[in-house]
Amino acid sequence: MSRAAALFAIAAAAVLGVRSAFLAPLNHNVAWLLHAALRWLDGARLYVDLVETNPPLIVWSNAAAVRAAGALGIAPVPAVRLMTFVLAAGSALVSGLLLHRATASRFVAVVPALVLLALPGAQFGEREHLLVALALPYVIASACPGLVSRRIMIALGVAGAAGIALKPYFAGVFVAAELVRWRMSRRVFGAGTIAVLGFGAAYLAAIVLTTPAYLEFARKLLPFYPHYRGQPLWLMPLAPGVPATILAAVGWTAGVRRGFAPLRLAAYLAGAGLLAGAIVQRKAFPYHAVPAVSFALLGLALTVAGRVDAHRLRARILAGWLAVLGGTAAIEFTLNQNADDIRALTAILQRYGGQTVATFSTTLSPTWPSVLDAGVRWTLPAASLWGPVAGHALQPDGGSYRPRDAMPERERWLLDITVAALVRDPPEAIIVDRQAATPHGRLDAVRYLGAHPDFPALWRAYVLVDRAGRFTVYERRPVPAH
Repeated sequence: MSRAAALFAIAAAAVLGVRSAFLAPLNHNVAWLLHAALRWLDGARLYVDLVETNPPLIVWSNAAAVRAAGALGIAPVPAVRLMTFVLAAGSALVSGLLLHRATASRFVAVVPALVLLALPGAQFGEREHLLVALALPYVIASACPGLVSRRIMIALGVAGAAGIALKPYFAGVFVAAELVRWRMSRRVFGAGTIAVLGFGAAYLAAIVLTTPAYLEFARKLLPFYPHYRGQPLWLMPLAPGVPATILAAVGWTAGVRRGFAPLRLAAYLAGAGLLAGAIVQRKAFPYHAVPAVSFALLGLALTVAGRVDAHRLRARILAGWLAVLGGTAAIEFTLNQNADDIRALTAILQRYGGQTVATFSTTLSPTWPSVLDAGVRWTLPAASLWGPVAGHALQPDGGSYRPRDAMPERERWLLDITVAALVRDPPEAIIVDRQAATPHGRLDAVRYLGAHPDFPALWRAYVLVDRAGRFTVYERRPVPAH
């Protein structure tokens, strides 16, 4: 690959990255987790006042970015956008330099820019995207003992550990990197191993000491999470990104013995581990496949580069396959099917700028980023009504509505904290999403919340004022004295 072609590919990836990071709507999960960080900085208690499924590291990191940027006069949303882009671009640079040192191939060295800047699209800033940015240099260096100094390896290990700590499902990256490192060096522990394990131990201690509520919260939540928009396991091989990952991993790689074998093995093992993590989550959300696809495409690129000299025609075919798979995945991850709904809901919420609102929806988008864009205050403890939905889905009779006293303890807990937040801080407006649904079909959120004895009196204070698309708008009115 010529220098000019490599520079052009990197520039094109950077342009796409700038568009995703700064010009596109903020990703819905990124928006909610930023809101959680802002609430935490204002004194809200994680896993008590805020219902969030993720371990606290992503909230802490967002809070740190907000504080640092605030000292420079940068608002929270631009701060998170800038932090993510700098992290992705910096990782692409470091990973590209490491790959070029290990392979002397410009073709391979360009891949990090493609997977970190061009590939994510609408998933830019998701925890899965952050994982790739933080862990990719660690995986590369682990597969090539001696590529970097011990001190740099420790730094890369800490960064990789931070990415893996974002979600328990990311542990496959550590296993893959360590297996390849052990195969190459026959040493049980390396500098990266110690860094990852040390970071993990420190992180667990920090959770126990500063956020002990997470452990109890996770225990209560565990039976519910798999049922929140959970898909049958037999459908998961058709989830977004999975076909691209599998095709990339098996394409012309069987029997390949030469050409960057340790790096290629590390990339494919990491992709396989992350693919397993995506399948176990049973959500089939596009962002869950981002890490697996990224590592699989790197593995395929290494396969291409290893065949250039002896098999030019096959290498061209592989390069074309890589372009097709990468382009398909990029289009898939870039699509934002809720763009129109985000604009519609933002326009509704802007009427209530600075006031308290709530949306009765079962998904994060389009509520997020509309809440941040409109500048309203959020009154619910969670990003949506996903908790009650999960409880509703667990009902043995197929999801019929039932009174609070007939609910299992965990479902009552989620219902109670939702209604308690509404009663404690009644929103000026409630927007009901008429497309709210559970695995059993449409969910009448008002009827479901009405199972709590305090909700009917609260709801009587609201009157219908507008309908727009899938949303029905209710405003709070004073209840006349009798």
